Amino acid sequence: MDSSNTSTQLRAGFFVLLGLLCIGSLVLYFGRFGESVKKYYTLTVEYHNASGLLKGADVMLAGAKIGEVAAPPKVLPNMRGVAVSLRIDETVQIPEGSIFSIGSSGLLGDRFVTVTMVGDAAELKPIAHGSVIPNGRSESSISELQRQLHDEILPKLGDALD
Repeated sequence: MDSSNTSTQLRAGFFVLLGLLCIGSLVLYFGRFGESVKKYYTLTVEYHNASGLLKGADVMLAGAKIGEVAAPPKVLPNMRGVAVSLRIDETVQIPEGSIFSIGSSGLLGDRFVTVTMVGDAAELKPIAHGSVIPNGRSESSISELQRQLHDEILPKLGDALD
């Protein structure tokens, strides 16, 4: 065997191995494999209407992703709304009194949960893991405004004009 042929084959093998390692690391980085290593805790938020909110939707705090919707909304036993289970990153401690509202973004109206803190977060006690938050809010959409106009405002306006 020729020694130059062997060294060429070793170099080619080294670059193929390096390329495979790069591709593997990109798959791990851009795939969601890294999220399985993170630790999460769950919170359940009750909403009157969680229309369009799907499993895997983002949970945002001040524009940063802090978790995701763990499961599709489930109807409450009293039939007066739905319960949405959220997976929150363990490093994020949400203070009590925070507002959990459903928002939408993009042309297609992708839904997400946004957390708004009230008061000074350092002074308030964090929400306990596994807690149920009973007062989730939905941000107003055009269909919600139309429903409110039709169901609430127009009847009152008609009574006032009579």
